[in-house]
Amino acid sequence: MSISTTHHPLTIPSLGEIVSDFAKAARKMSAAGKLPYQLKNASSLMSEILRWAEEFKEAFAQEAHADDYIKLLNTFAEYRLGGGDASAAHVLTVAKVQIGALSN
Repeated sequence: MSISTTHHPLTIPSLGEIVSDFAKAARKMSAAGKLPYQLKNASSLMSEILRWAEEFKEAFAQEAHADDYIKLLNTFAEYRLGGGDASAAHVLTVAKVQIGALSN
């Protein structure tokens, strides 16, 4: 799944951009019939997207991930939207380890 975004690679994505990119991923999954039934309620879906976007923003660091924003977000979104919570958590763990390596 590929998400197009207006995100410029030299700027830190805003929470709004991340939410928008998650919503695009959800729309694609829904159109393909791959969105789990628990997320088909629009209110529930938006609530989850907001929570996941905050999680992603916390783990994303421009200096470590500038060139990988879309790849990281797509992977994280696919796992979260598909119910792969353990895999999504792993994506964030790897991102945070990369940040730690830069600061050492």
